[in-house]
Amino acid sequence: MNADQNSALHVTTVPVRWSDFDRYGHIMNANYIEVAQEARLQFAEDEFTARGHDFAVFV
Repeated sequence: MNADQNSALHVTTVPVRWSDFDRYGHIMNANYIEVAQEARLQFAEDEFTARGHDFAVFV
């Protein structure tokens, strides 16, 4: 990855719950989608507000 690609990344922290994990300590398949959705919504909020727009929900 070069410097231009690094500047295009968005990093966020998504808290996970104890119930998101299986007995082996892996995030369960169904919960992985929920974690990805939380990250996607955080990305949208950060990007829209940084550009001076109201937060818009998109599907």
